[in-house]
Amino acid sequence: MDDQIVPHSSITSTKSALKKTLDIICGKWRLHIIFPLGNEVRRYGELRRMIPDISEKVLIQELKALVALGVLEKKSYSETPPV
Repeated sequence: MDDQIVPHSSITSTKSALKKTLDIICGKWRLHIIFPLGNEVRRYGELRRMIPDISEKVLIQELKALVALGVLEKKSYSETPPV
């Protein structure tokens, strides 16, 4: 007898959700970035002041990664400061 073992679709979707979650929270700084944002809109400078131990380079890289993962949305304004 040659049985095949196939993962249940709910297990596959659970693994997919777990992988997505781990992709989002991996790394030293991601939770430090996500937590102060909460549900509020923050400007880059404000976020930078809230996390003084992170370098500017790492903050920019992590923000770009979180935008690419669909966790954050970036909105740019042409005027300075935005109204």
